[in-house]
This record gives sequence, structure tokens and C-alpha cells, in this order.
Amino acid sequence: EVSWALNSKFSLSAGWYFRYYYGQDGFNQSLPVIRARYAFTPGAQLIIGQLQGQLQHEYIEPIYNTDNYYNNNPEYGVQLLVDRKKIHADMFMDWEKFLLPGEAHQEIITGGLLAKYGFNSLAENRGVSIHFQSIIHHYGGQVDNSDNPLQSRANIAAGLKYAFVPGSKILERVIISSFYIQSLELSQTNTIPFNSGFGTENTITLENKWAKLSTGWFHGEYFFAPMGDYLFQSVSQL
Repeated sequence: EVSWALNSKFSLSAGWYFRYYYGQDGFNQSLPVIRARYAFTPGAQLIIGQLQGQLQHEYIEPIYNTDNYYNNNPEYGVQLLVDRKKIHADMFMDWEKFLLPGEAHQEIITGGLLAKYGFNSLAENRGVSIHFQSIIHHYGGQVDNSDNPLQSRANIAAGLKYAFVPGSKILERVIISSFYIQSLELSQTNTIPFNSGFGTENTITLENKWAKLSTGWFHGEYFFAPMGDYLFQSVSQL
């Protein structure tokens, strides 16, 4: 990737993305990546093209599988990022599959909104912070030649995090988090046995400059997440 900063507010990036799996002949994916980034005000920027996505969204794992870094990379679309002293917001639309009239496949679009507010500065990485995360995944298209039903499913999560420094040479930071997650079936034709569900995730993370150890407890009832890890879900992987 090569980047060119026209000025302090506007930059362009262009490159090529390759994905190769050992044991296969040839590349699994090969495509250009282009990004335009415009910082229209201090602490806020608009991105068009390749998004600052995947794990950089910082979704919790029940609603965003870490394997998406390999399976759904790169993300392409539009993104608005806000980074202030106590507020971070990420609003994006990822157009995963484009559709032309008469094609046999469906278009695929993923959109999301994440926001967090820290009672201390977010750069300090300590104190209490409030988190909101949402994601919607859509299979559809009004001009396709597919018999598959339209599908729209969403997850909404709200939670708290508390980070503190214990004052130990071995342990530099401890993070305690708790999230409540809602699953919503928004499709006109439901293809799973339930219309809504919920889950709770509680974790404790220990960090130092060499390693990070995290443990947690998850409980879900009728829980489903179109972009989440199937380990947490009440539906099987198709």
C-alpha cells in the first residue's frame, strides 16, 4: 500500500490485497484496495473505500468473530470515525457484495455503530467507560434473479468496562467488563426458529507488557449473531 497526503486533512491510499492458503494452487483472493481519508474537523474523519475495519472496530466476540479478519478482509464502503478525549464513535457501512440487475446472487451489506464514553480520558486506559455496539447484516436486492429470501439480522449490545492499575510490576492493568446483548430477526421471511434472543458476557482481562490473559462467562438464550462466533450462538453453522 502507498499513501499520499495532499495536505493535513486529505490523503489517498492505494495498494493490492492478496490472500493465500497453504495447500491451494493460486491466491484465494486478489483485489485492489483504495482509500480516501478526509479529516474534516479535529478528532473526526470520513473514510471512503477500504475501511478501518475488522478487529479495529473493537466489537465484542459474541457479535463479531475474530475470523472475520481473514474471511471478510478487506471491508469496503463508507466510515465515519470520531476520536475525542472522552468519546470514540465508529459508524460504517461495508458493501460486501455488489449486485447488478439480473444476477443470480444477492447483495450483502453490513452496517454498524459503535460508541464509547470514558469518564476519564480514553487515552489513559483506566477508569469506567460506557459502551454501545450495534451491527446489522443484510442479504437482499430488488433486482436479483435469486429465489433466496431477504434476510436482515441485527445485534445490539450495551455494557460497562472498568480498568485499573493494581500497582504491581508483574500486572500492569486489570479490565472488568459486562455486556448485555440483544439479537433481532428483522427479515420478512424468518429462516431460523426464533425471532429474538439475548446474551450476557462478563470478562476479566489481565495485562502486562508481555502478555494478555482473558477469561469470561457467557450465557445466551435463543442467541444468534450474523457476524459473531458460532461458539456463542443458539443456531448451528450452515
